[in-house]
Amino acid sequence: MDVYGSFCESDGTYILTNPHTPRSWQHALSNDDYLLVLSQWAGGYSVYESILTNTVTKKPWPPSDETGRFFYIRDADTGECWSPTIWPVHNSLEGKEEYKCTYGHGTLSWDLLSNALRSKLMAMVALDDCVELYTLELENLSHADRQIDVFSYLEWEFSGAPIELGAAMQVHFDKSLNCQISELLLPPQYRAKQTGFLACDQKILSYDGWRDAFLGRPGTATYPAAVEKGICSNSANQILGHSCGAIQTRVKIPAGSKTKLCFAVGVVNEKNEIPALVERYLDAQSIDRELERIRSLWQEKLSGLEFSTPDGSMDHFNNTWLKYQLVQNVRWVRWGADKGFRDGLSDSAGLRLIESERPQETILTAAGKQRSDGHAPRQWTVTPWAKDNWQDYRDSCFWLVYALEKYLKETGNFDFLETKVPFCDSTEAFSLFEHADRSMEFLWQNRGEHGLCLIGQGDWLDSLNAAGEGGKGESVMLSQAACYALGEMSQIAERIGEGDKSETYQQRRRVLADAINTHAWDGSWYLQAYNDLGDPIGSHTCSKGGKIFLMPQSWAVLSGVADSNRAKEAMSSTEKMLSSQYGYLVFSPMYQNYDPNIGRLCLWPSEAVSAYCHSTLFKVIADCMLGEGDRAWNTLRAITPASGEIDLSKTGSEPFCLTNCFAGPDWSYPGWSYTGWWTGTASWMLQAVAEWIFGVRADYQGLVIDPCLPKAWTNVTIKRPFRGCLYDVTIMKSSGVCKGEVKLKINNEPVEGNRIPPRNESKCVVMCEIV
Repeated sequence: MDVYGSFCESDGTYILTNPHTPRSWQHALSNDDYLLVLSQWAGGYSVYESILTNTVTKKPWPPSDETGRFFYIRDADTGECWSPTIWPVHNSLEGKEEYKCTYGHGTLSWDLLSNALRSKLMAMVALDDCVELYTLELENLSHADRQIDVFSYLEWEFSGAPIELGAAMQVHFDKSLNCQISELLLPPQYRAKQTGFLACDQKILSYDGWRDAFLGRPGTATYPAAVEKGICSNSANQILGHSCGAIQTRVKIPAGSKTKLCFAVGVVNEKNEIPALVERYLDAQSIDRELERIRSLWQEKLSGLEFSTPDGSMDHFNNTWLKYQLVQNVRWVRWGADKGFRDGLSDSAGLRLIESERPQETILTAAGKQRSDGHAPRQWTVTPWAKDNWQDYRDSCFWLVYALEKYLKETGNFDFLETKVPFCDSTEAFSLFEHADRSMEFLWQNRGEHGLCLIGQGDWLDSLNAAGEGGKGESVMLSQAACYALGEMSQIAERIGEGDKSETYQQRRRVLADAINTHAWDGSWYLQAYNDLGDPIGSHTCSKGGKIFLMPQSWAVLSGVADSNRAKEAMSSTEKMLSSQYGYLVFSPMYQNYDPNIGRLCLWPSEAVSAYCHSTLFKVIADCMLGEGDRAWNTLRAITPASGEIDLSKTGSEPFCLTNCFAGPDWSYPGWSYTGWWTGTASWMLQAVAEWIFGVRADYQGLVIDPCLPKAWTNVTIKRPFRGCLYDVTIMKSSGVCKGEVKLKINNEPVEGNRIPPRNESKCVVMCEIV
């Protein structure tokens, strides 16, 4: 248990009992089309498809609790008022007898005892529609009957329409539906579910569509004028004013009795769609059925892949919240904005471990965004009238090969390579193999004077955005990644009968690896890049900062470019120069001034000498490949808030999700986390744990068992679904070793080697002994 709350062992939820966390701890509730983000203070926002398409309700930046889903409880007889979420009426537990906020899988709920009234508020998002559902259960613990007013309040936004059309909003109350409706006035071709509704299963007594009328002028959400009066003013929106959704209802609760109210917030294309949704969801039985569906869905998603080690806190996180976070990341790639080409594909590579067929959709969509020369965009938009982002980040096309390779290894579905998809600049469709081939052709044809891949506006490290603007800068890390991809493409080509292609890939890999080892070895580590001037970045000669970078050291190992001696020396340099309490720094030392030949890396807090968790995971995998099991596991613990290793009061991070990065030692608040939830760390951590710590990873011919465990562990288990069979694997070893020769038994029968061909059975038991 931390000072703020604890995980519940029975169902994996996190129960917050002290709401005064260092920053608001957010939760993500969503389906594939609609995202709701809420904190323990009920601050938050909602999105349809993308922030850039339609932020449904107001989203402050930086994130705050100024707006959200606020409920107010008011004793109609005494005028006393409070919120079931404490905020916004109060900001402390003073006078509150009981409190807890429960972060569940697909739900967020608050339990409060105040003023002899017990309240339980629960929030969720429907599985099949763009609808938020809320239940508010009230129990009268006093000896007298009571009349209770309940107000619900939010601020509509509906962003994303072309700016020249303006943002005129119309809000009105529909008495026949007992529902408030808000509509952005737009031509039909630009509508993207920009009609919202706020409804209740109890009779709505009053409402407001104009924020100033509800809050008062000047006014705040802390104690709105309408709540103080005990009634809204029935205002309509003033077209150009700030619109809101605010409704009031009243319930009578006899002494010792309880009642439940239901609320729905949703978005539709047209008003005529609202009645069906209100009828479908807005009663207690319907919401209870939907709650059961949500719980069943998450139980299914969180089952299957399962870990058991001597480290219970990490098992708990890896078996529940890590998977939950990954699914949210796949649904809502990085903030719910446009779909990052790299982000979506690398996230899907992790998702295959729990939903093996789901990555197909991402791969096909990404391939359709690729240009016929093999280049790929930085991001693609889901907004029909917007354009994809073609900032010249050169690593995008690599991730298509990576995601495709992982999918093929996981499923064995090589027929997928024959699927034809047009390039974005051509109507003719080409096979996925052709798309992957052109990705590699693009990287090969776009190399610089050292024979390394050009960096453009960045490789994986986005903030190295000025190193190659002139068209000459080269990336060592991207060249290493290209070597990895060329090796995989060679194997794929060989398996589909493209022998000449296979040899070409291998020959190009040798040339590129030789260029890396000739021009990018700095004596004790690998360079990160060369800029347009031909100056090295990440060299011991860099006197103004950035002497060593993390990524090229890890990828030298992941790609197999470094020989054994260089791999060990590069990783040893990483330990000496980049290790920190919260993981490994992106680079060191910090730049003292902005360098126009490097870019925003010199300034950007989340990457400038930060312990960036995503890149730390690449190093974890490299450590496993080198047999450093203790180092790998300890690093995972150092970046996982649920491990108990992290002082949450100093990092601010939510204990139930991974954060993007921790501020490095040169920043004013060392260890402070940048943001939770939206990070590629989740995908890479699941891959690192399943495939490199436990070492149970897919290849083209079956499952390879190649563990790298901490020395103290002697017995661990993993349940791993693979091609229709659940492999129940027990790994045993002596204390004092991390890695060694593997001896296998399958269903108690000894087998040769450490690869298990796909099996035609639903379950098999694997005993693995490391000797």
